[in-house]
Amino acid sequence: MCQIETTTKKYRLADFFESYWDDYLTNPKEPILPEQFRAVNSILACRTAILGADVYVCTGCGSTHTVYHSCNNRFCPTCGYMDTNKWCNQLLGKMINAKHHHITVMLPEEFRPLAKENRWEIYNLFISTAAEAIKQWFWHRHRVKPGIMTVLHTFGDDKKYHVHVHMIVTDGGMTKKGTYHDLKTKRWLVKYDWLCNKKFKPIFLQKLKTLNKKGQLQSGYQSKEEFNNFVDHVGQKTWRMNIKESLSNTEDIVRYTCRYTKRACMSEYKIKEIDGEYISFEYKDYKNGKGENTPPIKIKRMHYRDFFPQLLQHVPQKGFHMVRYQGAYARTDKIPEHVRQKPQEQHKSLSDNYRELQIQKTGEDPFFCKTCQREMIFVFTYFDTRKRDLRLKNKLNIPQHIMSHERDYSIANFEKERV
Repeated sequence: MCQIETTTKKYRLADFFESYWDDYLTNPKEPILPEQFRAVNSILACRTAILGADVYVCTGCGSTHTVYHSCNNRFCPTCGYMDTNKWCNQLLGKMINAKHHHITVMLPEEFRPLAKENRWEIYNLFISTAAEAIKQWFWHRHRVKPGIMTVLHTFGDDKKYHVHVHMIVTDGGMTKKGTYHDLKTKRWLVKYDWLCNKKFKPIFLQKLKTLNKKGQLQSGYQSKEEFNNFVDHVGQKTWRMNIKESLSNTEDIVRYTCRYTKRACMSEYKIKEIDGEYISFEYKDYKNGKGENTPPIKIKRMHYRDFFPQLLQHVPQKGFHMVRYQGAYARTDKIPEHVRQKPQEQHKSLSDNYRELQIQKTGEDPFFCKTCQREMIFVFTYFDTRKRDLRLKNKLNIPQHIMSHERDYSIANFEKERV
């Protein structure tokens, strides 16, 4: 089973939001969008009794174990581990048993203001045209349909606005007859600058102009001609695309993909210090580490008034698919079973069940009492319905009188039913 590496974390993003979010709301630096409100509220409520706490009790000694519900918001760093593992294992049984390349395509910085104003339109266009360029080249050159998985990122490691697409692409493709043709070539004998500037760039620029012509874009340009001149000016520059050396083992590809692309914007283990109104986190300095195999690690210190808007600008819009499957991976049911790494049923998806997750992570059953050597029983689910100011003053999630009453009542009923 595919597992994602974990790193010990010392600070929680929720604690920083809890301390200063209300103060920030009184005078926000930038307008706060509905999806950003939802993301912050989810982070603050995640694994607290606000969303519900399931209580289990040992009928022998009366000891309890409490399980707090998760928010399942894709921007929440706390929920990232379980969601990533689940996605990783589901993906493993669907991928073709072949080498894959990791391709990164960057949106030119001149288009970033336009993308911020038209996130849905520009992001969709960027994702689709990047994959379309790959598919066109494969079909024109080899008459095959490659498997492509694309993941959109709007952030760099320093959390600045940096739109780019990660693509995992097969080193070959499916033929019309339904067989997989392995090209067995290094980088498909194509230069990244040709693929980017001769295939992807013209497609993107033409469709961008079409969107504006149809009135589907918001921009500060007064006429279509002015907008087209701006687009042509950006098109004269060399755009960037990076193609990594191929990975041959499918499970390594999936593990790499999950760890690198399916992640929350802020990984909590990177938070190095929370000092009053300031937060410090580490990041890889790719800008000043060009030509180096490993970019230098630096620390960025930010005040909450700067940190909150810089982080929240990366919250995805509701309903927008950041991960997409194209080419042969658009219909994985059409891929012959023998072409895959292993039969799909052999790769059990990581269960959402808390018990199974804890056993996989720690090797211990959280619902088995070590003292009495017996299994705990479910008692009740408690929801904290107090107002937020009261919760901040008293963080006791489950009142003792409720805990004692429900525990004794459930144990008594359990013993009665057993007899």
